[in-house]
Amino acid sequence: MGERTEEISIVELLGWSDGGKCGYCKDGKGDGLKRNLGEKNEEEEKEALEGGSVSLGCAAYSMHVRDFENFLLWGWSRSGSYIYKPFMEKTCCPQYTIRLDVGKFILSRTQKKVLRNMRLYLEKGVKAKGGKEEREDMSKRGGQIGDQEMKEENNEEKKPPKVEKGLKKKEIRRKKAIEKWMKKGLNVEDEMEKRMNKEKMRVKTLEDRIGSLSGEGFAHELEIRLVAVDSEEYVERADEEYQLFKKYQESIHSDDDVSRRGFDRFLVKTPLTSADRSMGSFHMRYMVDGRIVAVGVVDILVESVSAKYLFYDPSFSFLSLGTYTALQEIQLVRKLQERMPRLRYYYMGYYISDCPKMRYKGAFRPSDLLCDRSLSWVPLSECSPLLSSNSHLFTLFRPSLPTAPRLDPRNAKLYLGGEITNLNSLPPFVRSKITDKLESFCAFTTPDASKIVLVIKELQIDGMG
Repeated sequence: MGERTEEISIVELLGWSDGGKCGYCKDGKGDGLKRNLGEKNEEEEKEALEGGSVSLGCAAYSMHVRDFENFLLWGWSRSGSYIYKPFMEKTCCPQYTIRLDVGKFILSRTQKKVLRNMRLYLEKGVKAKGGKEEREDMSKRGGQIGDQEMKEENNEEKKPPKVEKGLKKKEIRRKKAIEKWMKKGLNVEDEMEKRMNKEKMRVKTLEDRIGSLSGEGFAHELEIRLVAVDSEEYVERADEEYQLFKKYQESIHSDDDVSRRGFDRFLVKTPLTSADRSMGSFHMRYMVDGRIVAVGVVDILVESVSAKYLFYDPSFSFLSLGTYTALQEIQLVRKLQERMPRLRYYYMGYYISDCPKMRYKGAFRPSDLLCDRSLSWVPLSECSPLLSSNSHLFTLFRPSLPTAPRLDPRNAKLYLGGEITNLNSLPPFVRSKITDKLESFCAFTTPDASKIVLVIKELQIDGMG
């Protein structure tokens, strides 16, 4: 095609999917069938999809990491090679993309406790009481942290008397220090700067709190390996991962029909490509005393790390591995910044405001949600009251902003018989059969999608006929 294959993104437009029952509210009127766009006019299509889970889907043959990052910025997600965008106005549970700027991340009290419990287990073999799992996958992300986490976070915000008392004590100490410096004839401004620098040094960072994962005299050793899914290292212990996934599915989801093929298709197969081997799809393996106890599935992109899924050994739930692995993934972004300075964001999949099992994502503060129409990022703290006041129905967080520019169908790259063409180059009778399908895709993407090669089944049949 005249371009390096590894730089080309090729996707097949599949059309609308009603998906049957929703995976979040278990509702929906769909029959689970794929519907091809273009069979009805736009209004008929939307009416047919009324109720239940509704999304637009594509099959990615190859997807450069740069282009997939754009899909995240447009509100899409990935499951294996299937990429999809919820139809927010029609789907039963509006799903908002949520991300965190890791440079602004603030540890909560609960998160500090999780890190402390892990250190106690590694150093002394002590198992924390009451530990429970919070996180499943970052696209569906079930888990049970929601109510408890938010309760504890809210409690932190309801203690102004202690804060005021603390500030008064701090002010008294500050005044005494100034008096002491003045008596000694020292420069107050210089001494204040030194004092502030010392205080900054005492503040523990995420990295400080994670601490060592092994050491002399430790009861247990934790090793974390970031493994590319297409590497020999992955293959060497792929079966162990699969057995762990089966155990997880059977115990947590009561699913005893887990095939190796399904596991590979869902969590191993990836369309992501990059000439830079430090980017792409990876499994973060968490090994306690050499045994894999948890696996986090992540995509490392140009400016972000996107968390896809987590599965773990249920017998280690006392370590709150959901929160712990998410904190490790945040640290991963920070660590990778040393050689990939553009990395900045941690994507946590979708956020559903009225789903209790999703609320824990808001505890990774300060997170932002994507406004579906303007494609602007809005602090979750601003979005929450808007969602509540709108009964958690589809909400525009920045209604005053204009709609983000969308891809013009005439500028889309279309694949036909080994060549790349465009809409205007097609015969009218062929163009009419693919226009609706193409326009639906363009309505959920921006002009940056003009770099992507689109495969449309109807075009291959009629265009070659």
